[in-house]
Amino acid sequence: MIIKELAVGPIMANCFIVGCERTKSAVVIDPGDETHKILMALAQSKLTVKYILNTHGHFDHVGGNQKMKDATNADILIHALDAPMLGMLSSFGASFGLAVENSPPGSPEAMVKCNSAVRAPSSRADSRYAPT
Repeated sequence: MIIKELAVGPIMANCFIVGCERTKSAVVIDPGDETHKILMALAQSKLTVKYILNTHGHFDHVGGNQKMKDATNADILIHALDAPMLGMLSSFGASFGLAVENSPPGSPEAMVKCNSAVRAPSSRADSRYAPT
């Protein structure tokens, strides 16, 4: 298993890349910003993104969704209670004096449910909803 941690954006939020060494498929978790750094890390490991997984809807964790989606065409996943936040990112960012893009129209492509699993070809991640 390949695991990479990157601190991205103006407040250095944690972004993770979890990939399979065998299949080279990956999940990008919380692409908050600086998608060029995330894409470079993916390329260095020759990984292809299957999912963009958002742990919650705060702009510093999902602000890079649009650019990641454009670059990878991966499905965006988030918990249903946070999904409405994806269309309000520019407003949230502006309240901190930051320019943030909303997530792509039509996202998320799938909702993560409490106590469910997100499956990739050779692994799975169990979800737990922990509202902030």
